[in-house]
Amino acid sequence: MDRSKQARMQELVERLNKAAKAYYQALIDSYKSFDTNSIKKLTVQVHFLEPIPYEKYQGMKTTEIAAMVKQRIEETIKEFEEM
Repeated sequence: MDRSKQARMQELVERLNKAAKAYYQALIDSYKSFDTNSIKKLTVQVHFLEPIPYEKYQGMKTTEIAAMVKQRIEETIKEFEEM
């Protein structure tokens, strides 16, 4: 690959990284449909959390990102279970 093509590829990768956001959701009571031996209606909640911009998790280790996501999901579940 010539240098100009490499430079364009690197620029594209950098743009994609800057545009990347991580999206997560919290599921509440989703397990109930599998734990009950019934066909009655159940209410399952799906909460789409605010996306995490790349700048916020850039340079973090996977385990650090996982801990941050886990905390956000747990906070959301706690908030809606208290209602």
